Amino acid sequence: MITSFPRQILQMLGLSLGLFALCAWPAHLWGGGEGLAALGAAAGICFLGAVVARGAGELLRRLDPGEDAGPRAVQASIGVRMLVTLVASMPILLIQPFPQIQFVVWLATNYLLHLGLEVFVSLRHLGQNHAPSEQVGSPAAPIDQAGSQQDSQSAVPYDKAEE
Repeated sequence: MITSFPRQILQMLGLSLGLFALCAWPAHLWGGGEGLAALGAAAGICFLGAVVARGAGELLRRLDPGEDAGPRAVQASIGVRMLVTLVASMPILLIQPFPQIQFVVWLATNYLLHLGLEVFVSLRHLGQNHAPSEQVGSPAAPIDQAGSQQDSQSAVPYDKAEE
């Protein structure tokens, strides 16, 4: 089953809200109200980056229906996520409405968890669409005694080849 775009957005929103709930108490102990504000801003920025990145990946996947479009879309979406996160966090780092260290720690935590979720979903999606092939030169092709790869029709067992 391919995960739909709205479902992926809900997964990312659930991760953002769950992470905010999990980190709210440590953020409050560490920085009080400013710590919660820093956590909220970091969670919002990472959620925005995740949504824009997933949208960019889906757009690239639909524009280029080729066989290797999936891995390229994943790589592009990771780059888009990084760019959106950096661009959105720069004004906060320059204006400094709350402590920078707390903001950066919560931003990094959110970013890495959202990135992990995206990689997991993308690998699951790519794994369902691409089966290993038995072509010459593919990683799944057998290797003969000399170390070169063979296609599956010309593969001869080692003990019969020596006779």
